[in-house]
Amino acid sequence: MFRKIEIDSILELPYKLIDIGDRDEQFVLAFKCFEENQTDYSIQAGGVTGKFEVTYKCCGIDSQFEIDMTIGNLYYFYVELDNAYECLPGSDPVAILKNYGTLDRTDMTFRFDKLGHIIVSGSFKNKNNNYKCAVAFDMQIDTSYIYDILHSLKYFFDELKRIQGHSNFY
Repeated sequence: MFRKIEIDSILELPYKLIDIGDRDEQFVLAFKCFEENQTDYSIQAGGVTGKFEVTYKCCGIDSQFEIDMTIGNLYYFYVELDNAYECLPGSDPVAILKNYGTLDRTDMTFRFDKLGHIIVSGSFKNKNNNYKCAVAFDMQIDTSYIYDILHSLKYFFDELKRIQGHSNFY
């Protein structure tokens, strides 16, 4: 039998991965907590697992709930966002965050333009309510947010690499 372990992490949970907007409209994607009952074998073989939540506040809406997403989904987004940010001049790159299962429960797109603006479109279904309700939004931000997002994601994945002993994020 495999030994269950308690994950010792330097991340202050919930850990904000994406924090965009201002006091009038704000969207936050956070890593809420590590899944319980992980074993040393499951972490080595498949990687650390955890729970994610979104917070969205705008015009009287104040929502916070868990979403359906994996660390692998987030890692693919991180790579796409980094690539989109690097090839920004002269192109219109896109980075997409979604759960790649059969149900479309998590979907967020960062569309860059040549002027340094980014349109962020998102739709997130509430995991705690059997995905019957959702929050959807469109926001315009500038590229100054991307550096902080990439830095936060890099820190997150560096910590997971330390915990797992490898950088395979499925």
